[in-house]
Amino acid sequence: MRLFRKNKKNEFTGAAPEETILFPLKRIEFPYKKTKEEAWKALLEKIESQQELQPHSFFMEWKYRAVAAVIAVLVASVSWLAYHACNETVFCPYARQMSVRLPDQSLVSLNAGTRLSYNKLTWKFHRTVAVEGEAFLTVQKGRRFTVKTSEAEIAVLGTSFNVFARSGRVRVNCYTGRVLVTPRKYHTEALVLTPGKETVVSKDEKPAISAFDAERGVAWQKGEFYFNHEPLSMVLQEVERQYNVHIEYRGVSTRFYTGYFTNRNLTETLDLICIPMNLHYQMKGKTIIIN
Repeated sequence: MRLFRKNKKNEFTGAAPEETILFPLKRIEFPYKKTKEEAWKALLEKIESQQELQPHSFFMEWKYRAVAAVIAVLVASVSWLAYHACNETVFCPYARQMSVRLPDQSLVSLNAGTRLSYNKLTWKFHRTVAVEGEAFLTVQKGRRFTVKTSEAEIAVLGTSFNVFARSGRVRVNCYTGRVLVTPRKYHTEALVLTPGKETVVSKDEKPAISAFDAERGVAWQKGEFYFNHEPLSMVLQEVERQYNVHIEYRGVSTRFYTGYFTNRNLTETLDLICIPMNLHYQMKGKTIIIN
């Protein structure tokens, strides 16, 4: 291989000044019937075309990669926007009850102060809802149906069941079919509920399966509420939701209540709770003081 030098005037020379640039060239064979000047001109054009090729190829490769990156970002952004635009949230206000029909025609009855959310875009592939509050679900047969709560995940195929999920406590009652309850905290096998069975999942106790009164379990849909040794604070919170009032309880916080009330008469409800427990209440508009 022979080295040629190119000066600032694009002329090749054998001299080696400091400002010249070295170009490696293969052995040159001059074409037949060409003058020396014509051969040098053809060689120069070939070298210049090779010099321009590499930067052009690099630019095109960078350009393709940049376009691909922009397309990927746009696709991800559109997907994210489409997913969140299809989020559906239903909130049942205080002093009310309501029913919601899901995309697969499953029916959800919501108690007062309950929030239900799901995604319409992914529903065909993932029948998943989130529940904060209390709901009775009648699920159509089909793909796996999942209910997410704060303390547990409930999965069914086609069944009816009640979910109570408030203040870090989740109670699941199975009415028909089979219900799979997976606690989030305890690393135990999922609990399988059959009709007439329930389980309670909370941060303070390990879940277990027990029987329950089927009629009382969903009596809230008729405006009736039954309690068996439940914390008084939870009972009063239910009164607040059913009557849309604010209760200030100034008594002992560790008391429990067994009994029932309805959502039809506030004074009667307060009497049913306070008289057996030797409590007194005072009503000031939408505020009730109990001591």
